[in-house]
Amino acid sequence: MPIYEFRCRKCKAVNEFLVRGAGLEAGTACPDCGGERLEKVMSAAAIATRGGASQAPSSAKKSCTRHSCTGCGSRCH
Repeated sequence: MPIYEFRCRKCKAVNEFLVRGAGLEAGTACPDCGGERLEKVMSAAAIATRGGASQAPSSAKKSCTRHSCTGCGSRCH
């Protein structure tokens, strides 16, 4: 079952959901605000490397968290 990213039309938060069958289950709500109007967004594809790790293409949006940087896979501060 694939995991897709959806943006809430109410608060604009993007979250990942496990999708079974044709789409989101009825009643699926945004975990941030509870809004039920979610739209599927395009996300960067992961690329497998020899070491088994994956990394996003260089054109992917990079965002830092306190644990790691997405897009480059390196550890943050």
